[in-house]
Amino acid sequence: MVAARRGQGGLLCGAVDIVPDVHEHNGVAQVEVTQGLGWSSHNHLGCDHLACQGGPFLVVFVGTDETEDITRACVYSSETGEWSAPASVHLNCYVDIKSSVLVGGVVYFLCSCIHEIIRYDVAKQVLTVVDRPPGEYDDIILVAVEDGGLALACLDDGVRSHCNDIYVWSKEAVGWVRRGGVIDIRGMLIPPQDPVHALYLLGSAEGKDSIFLDADHGVFAINIRSGKVGKKIC
Repeated sequence: MVAARRGQGGLLCGAVDIVPDVHEHNGVAQVEVTQGLGWSSHNHLGCDHLACQGGPFLVVFVGTDETEDITRACVYSSETGEWSAPASVHLNCYVDIKSSVLVGGVVYFLCSCIHEIIRYDVAKQVLTVVDRPPGEYDDIILVAVEDGGLALACLDDGVRSHCNDIYVWSKEAVGWVRRGGVIDIRGMLIPPQDPVHALYLLGSAEGKDSIFLDADHGVFAINIRSGKVGKKIC
């Protein structure tokens, strides 16, 4: 069981009853952070382990201690019943609550820094920071795309440019590369009589080239490869 609670000086979170003697505090694995955390689970057979109870799995935990400007990560293995030694990197910002993605054995997390992404190599247990694509956007999500790579979907919600566009960037060997054209959300979803319309990127479907957008009047799936908006989900 993974539990989290707000404690004095920050957020205390821990894995209870599965990890003895981690950090030597009453048999509870715990990390104290003051500005945010993220976690990601992965089954060895490819399952995300959110709706099943079979097969070995890994849990990656990332948390930031703003008092030291340090971000730490560790991984739990259901096979060994143990957490790894923590890896750390200097980072003066906190982990975003948006969904992480797993790409090629590496888990990526967004953070509050507008120019950086947290990268944790599960096999090597190495924590690093990579640059985001150039430009400033109002919302952003990570996407594990169909071809096995990493992409970012970036939303300009129209506050500055009076348009509602989604830009897609792919992480290539040479760096970040813009994919295709701009996805015009206003032209597809926003009523002409409602120029001020709140939009939020909620997440993505792993390996499906699809992202999910909250457009106030409903949640829609958008294919970032074709730029087409699917049916209203809810």
